[in-house]
Amino acid sequence: MLRVRRRSWRKLHSGSATITKRPTPAWHWTTTSAQSSSDWIRQACEFQARLAKPRSGPRGAIRTDRIAHVIGCFLPGHAPSLYIQLMSDALADHGVQSCVFTTEWAAGWFFNPPERQSQPMDVKAETIVGPEQGGFLERADRVAEAIREHDIDVVFYHCGPTEQITIRVAALHPARVQINVNHATEVDADIFEGFAHLFQNGLERSRFPHRPSRWIPLISDIEDRLAVCSPASRMDFDVVGAETVSGTFGNLFKASSEEYIRTLVRILERFPKHYHLIAGSGDEEPLRQGLDAAGLLSRVRFLGYMDDVAPILNLIDVYLNTFPVSEGQSILEPMSIAKPVVVLKYAEATHFNAGAELAGIPEAVVDSEDEYVELASRLIEDPGLRDQHGAKLQRQFRENFRPSGLGPRYVDFIDEVVRQTASGSP
Repeated sequence: MLRVRRRSWRKLHSGSATITKRPTPAWHWTTTSAQSSSDWIRQACEFQARLAKPRSGPRGAIRTDRIAHVIGCFLPGHAPSLYIQLMSDALADHGVQSCVFTTEWAAGWFFNPPERQSQPMDVKAETIVGPEQGGFLERADRVAEAIREHDIDVVFYHCGPTEQITIRVAALHPARVQINVNHATEVDADIFEGFAHLFQNGLERSRFPHRPSRWIPLISDIEDRLAVCSPASRMDFDVVGAETVSGTFGNLFKASSEEYIRTLVRILERFPKHYHLIAGSGDEEPLRQGLDAAGLLSRVRFLGYMDDVAPILNLIDVYLNTFPVSEGQSILEPMSIAKPVVVLKYAEATHFNAGAELAGIPEAVVDSEDEYVELASRLIEDPGLRDQHGAKLQRQFRENFRPSGLGPRYVDFIDEVVRQTASGSP
């Protein structure tokens, strides 16, 4: 592994050390922000674009055997971090080395203390943690300078429009080819040479159709994790008396909407011997209050943040996806072992429809809360229907979301963006 110049940078050492449990950062921005906030964020991104430095000019062939990832923070349990981990592994298998730079964008942001968020992760990449001290522009300059010092031509920015320090780094154009990886919402700034969208709806909503864009689906290594984990038992979570069990995984803000709690209550009321597992970090209080008011709290287990949900997948009979904010990675994991999922559909050109896009089969997707309750009820009552839906979902997972397809997709997309950049196309 390459050594890093010291200065104020600190290197994360990956290896076999046990990763401690860590909740999703409290500073995580949700997609349910008010319209005024969305307008402000877009204006901030457009302002960054106006201040952007000119794109780097020609200086020989563009290297594609070593690339960089820039991310706000790099830590276990953080979906974009896990994606970079899998992407780096996949690219390494195709002869492309990776280097990860963090901007620690949340440090000192609003009421957050100036402390690093990143934690060690086992990844096939040199990992350099950005500075937590200093002003907005100073910190961005230092990250950009570190990228230049590493002489990297292709950089992927794994960020949305709220991570202004990360966007500022991109606006400084430290690399000749810059690609925004859209995990939920693309950056509203024309400072990238290409856009990779994890969801089809992101590609359809893009404001930059003149730039090379590619839908490269979300992936999961859940099959590898299942192969080495020890399955939990119902006794471990005190659900021995349950006839059936459903589950919901991910940040609890997604499961805390009035609509979702109301629907979960209706399902639990129908089946007195049905239990529900909730795994994820965040505020449990909205869920607890809603379930307690209905007299159902005793049949719901809050498991808190888990490094890996693989050991508990065998416990559930049905996965109940959240809404209106959908889960992403968490839907793929039950699909991988043929567990049925229930997903509420939204307009296709919105990120709220991510769950329906991932499930990919009409049998798993419904149009209303009433239909959601009815489908969940039929699956709870009918083991044969669960097997039928589960088999189709598992096939969908194996065809689209295994890590083996990620490397070739990105290598091909890098080549496309590099060709267009080298040709001088706008």
